[in-house]
Amino acid sequence: MSKETSLPLTYKEKAIVFRGGGLGDFILTLPLLAHIRNSYHEVIFLTKPSYFSLVNKREGILELLDLDLGLSQISKRIEGADIFTFWDDVDWKNELQNLGANQIFILPTRPIAGPHIVEAMFEKGSEKISIFDSTINGEVIENSKISVFNDEIYVFTPKGDLIELPINSTPIDFAYSIHSQIGDKCVGAKINEKLQPLKTILKNGDQIEIITSEESQPSPMWERFAATSKVKSQIRRFFRSKKRDEYILFGKEILNSYFLKENYELNSSTLSTIKKEFNINEDDYLYEMIGEGRLTAFAVLKKVYPEFNYKSSTKFKLETKNPIRLKGLTAGMSYHLAGCCSPLKGDTIVGIVTAGIGVAVHTIDCDTLSSYSDHPERWLNISWDSPSQTSILSNSRVSVVLKNQPGSLGKITTIIAKNNGNISNINFTIRKNDFFEIIIDIEVRDANHLKNIIAALRLVSEVSSLERIKG
Repeated sequence: MSKETSLPLTYKEKAIVFRGGGLGDFILTLPLLAHIRNSYHEVIFLTKPSYFSLVNKREGILELLDLDLGLSQISKRIEGADIFTFWDDVDWKNELQNLGANQIFILPTRPIAGPHIVEAMFEKGSEKISIFDSTINGEVIENSKISVFNDEIYVFTPKGDLIELPINSTPIDFAYSIHSQIGDKCVGAKINEKLQPLKTILKNGDQIEIITSEESQPSPMWERFAATSKVKSQIRRFFRSKKRDEYILFGKEILNSYFLKENYELNSSTLSTIKKEFNINEDDYLYEMIGEGRLTAFAVLKKVYPEFNYKSSTKFKLETKNPIRLKGLTAGMSYHLAGCCSPLKGDTIVGIVTAGIGVAVHTIDCDTLSSYSDHPERWLNISWDSPSQTSILSNSRVSVVLKNQPGSLGKITTIIAKNNGNISNINFTIRKNDFFEIIIDIEVRDANHLKNIIAALRLVSEVSSLERIKG
C-alpha cells in the first residue's frame, strides 16, 4: 500500500462517488459506499434519481445529485475532492484531473473470474482509503452484506418504479406505501403477474400490482400480517373512525327512541340544553358517548327533565329473542351477536356489557375488544350451551378469489349445497378477465360446519384464495 494513496485514520475532506448501471450493480456498491462515507467529512453521490431513496435512509450521504449532470455543472465541487468512479476512460480521467480532482480511484466492475464483486470493490477501495485492517476485512465485508440485504427488500411497481420495504412485508405494506387510499381500497394483488393472497411475503425483485375497488375497505385481519407499524397504525385509524361513525348512528337512534318512548320531545333546543348540561360541544360527540355506553339515555333525560319519574316510566326489559342459549348470562339478560366478528356456535366467545342494550357477544380474537381493555368490569365469561341445536342456523361470510373459468362458480355453489350449507347471498366485489372475487353469505349450524365447507372449497382448483370474514 503506497504512502501517497494511504489515508490517515482522521477524516479527509471530500469524496465524490459516481455510480451508474442497473439496480443490481447499485445495490452491490452500498457496502463500500457506507465505508467511504465514514472516511470523509463530505460525500457527494451521483447516481440515478430513482435510487435516491435507497441511499438517504441507509448511507447518510450528505448530498445526492443526478448522474446526468455534466461535469461543467459540478466543476467547483470536484476541485480538491477524491473521486471514486467505475469508468476507466482516459478522457474521463483527464477531464477530472483538469478540474482539480485530488485523487481518482477507479473501482472494479464485474470481474470475469476471482472474488465476488463486493469483495473486489472492498479490496480495491480499502487499498486506496486505508481504513481496514487486513485481519478484519472479511468480517467487514460480510457484516456489510448482512446490513444491506437483511433489513429491507426492493420491489417494483408495474411501471418499474423501485419501492423499498422492510423485510417480511406483504402486498398490504406495498399498497399503503404507494398511498393510503390505495391501501384502503385494496382488494387483491398480483405478484409477478400472478394473483396471490394479500398476506403473501414479498421477496427482492418482485413486481407488485395492487387491485383496488371503490367499494372496498380495509379488513381488521390486515393488521396481523402488515410488517410496518405505520401501516398497522393506518389500519387502526380507519377502524377507529368507522367505529365512531357506528357509535354516532347507534347513539342517535337510542336517544331518539328513548325520548319518544317516554313522551318527551327531542328537538334542537333540547339538544342544546343537553350539550350545555354535560359540557359537550358537538351533537356527534353526545351520540358517540351514548352509542359507546359511556352515557345512558336515561341519564340524559333525567338531567334535562329532573321531574322525570323513573319509577313510573316503562322499564327496559332484558329479554332475549335469540334461541341459542349461552352459559354465564344472568337469566333473562338480553344479548346479540356482534356484527364486527359474527361469532358462530363453537367459536370461543366473550361478552361485553353495554348499558341499556344488553350483552354483545364477540369472538375472543375480535379486534374490537381492544377498545374495552380498560373496562374489565364490562367483560363476561360466557360460552355456548352444550346441547346440540342442529335446527338453528347462523349466517356466516366467506371471501373467495376464483379463477374466471367456465363452470367455476357452479362448482363452489354445488360443494356448499352438498355440505348442507345454504347460500343466502352472493356479492361480486370485483370482476377481471382472469379472476373475480365474491363474498358469499352461508347459513351454517356452527363453526365446525363452516370449517368443513371451507376445507371442501379449498380443494377446488379454480379457488385461488378463501377466508372467513368476521364482520
